[in-house]
Amino acid sequence: MSEPILEARGLSYDYPGGIAALSGLDLTVARGRRLAILGPNGAGKTTLLLHLNGTLRPKAGEVRLDGAAAGYTRAALRAWRAAVGLVLQEADDQLFSASVRQDISFGPLNLGLSEEEARARVSEAIAAMRLSHVVERPTHMLSFGQKKRVAIAGIVAMRPSVIVLDEPTAGLDPSGERHLLYALADLHAAGTTLVFSTHDIDFAWAWADDVALFQEGKVVRQGTAEEILLDAALLKPLGLAPPLIAEVARRLPGYAPGAPLPRDRAALLARLNGEEAR
Repeated sequence: MSEPILEARGLSYDYPGGIAALSGLDLTVARGRRLAILGPNGAGKTTLLLHLNGTLRPKAGEVRLDGAAAGYTRAALRAWRAAVGLVLQEADDQLFSASVRQDISFGPLNLGLSEEEARARVSEAIAAMRLSHVVERPTHMLSFGQKKRVAIAGIVAMRPSVIVLDEPTAGLDPSGERHLLYALADLHAAGTTLVFSTHDIDFAWAWADDVALFQEGKVVRQGTAEEILLDAALLKPLGLAPPLIAEVARRLPGYAPGAPLPRDRAALLARLNGEEAR
């Protein structure tokens, strides 16, 4: 595995009233990888994500960025959030400008960039998130999926090393999910590290390189997608089961234990067609 770009070490955090959200949590985000954070409601997933870009400050522990402890001064937070962009689950919580272009421009302009450089970054983000057809549209007139891509484009325009996404596919129809995942795949291929929370084990299997299992404010286990998501005994106490695609592939005639398993529907169908052809 590549070296860590982002780490949480011993994070603890309580909400008002003494409600514990994180309890000595440790997490490692490897550079250039896609990390899925998987666990039930109330496990602490969103709270962790809000710590990873400095939105929340822990009661104990620290977040490390590129090997150094992240700071909470105004200057340190500004640099931190330029390196680690956070996309909230509800895009309406993140969009506030009158038009798509204005919203995407907000971040680069607040970095103190020249107008020319800011314009170039905005154009780059619009192209990356496939938004050219809605760029002058008011944000309140967008579909849910379009709003989500605009929120991500606003982060992309900052050119962060890491993008953290809270339930990126939640509420999307199949078409909206495909558009979003194509765009995120392009960002990952260009070198962006991605961290995302999800309840969907099949989505995690199809898309993640690494997985962290959460329960009661802690990481129960972290490893590669294969190590975590194919371990039925590990998943069962969290009310989870291995991905359906992997389970079907394991039951095909001729499957050899330990052989690579298909990660998505297209790969499974190709495997099925191959079995039928034989």
